[in-house]
Amino acid sequence: EVRGSNRRAPRGGEWAFARMARMAQWLRVKLLPWQTPYEQAQTLSKIMPRSEPAIERVANLYVHERYGRGEPELQEAQLTWRNLRGPMWLTGLKRRIPRSWPSLRGIFRRNRPAEP
Repeated sequence: EVRGSNRRAPRGGEWAFARMARMAQWLRVKLLPWQTPYEQAQTLSKIMPRSEPAIERVANLYVHERYGRGEPELQEAQLTWRNLRGPMWLTGLKRRIPRSWPSLRGIFRRNRPAEP
């Protein structure tokens, strides 16, 4: 609990979900306040399909803690976030490189063609 406040400090899934939602801004993805955590996760998964399992896991941890009054799973949330943070940053960078710079965009492709 935070001193001098009635609010408790975010835990586990709440902590990871807050960071994921902030990174959505970096990705230029608008998460709407009336969307459920699962709908927000689905929106992010459309942008980052390879990271869908981690995105869904963060949403599940958040919902479990926030609405199910479950115990926080701090270590799992931290590990899941650590695995998701890098791909989110990389996706954000890719989305910022103008389409007119194909040579720079190629740097970020996982399966780059072999050089002659």
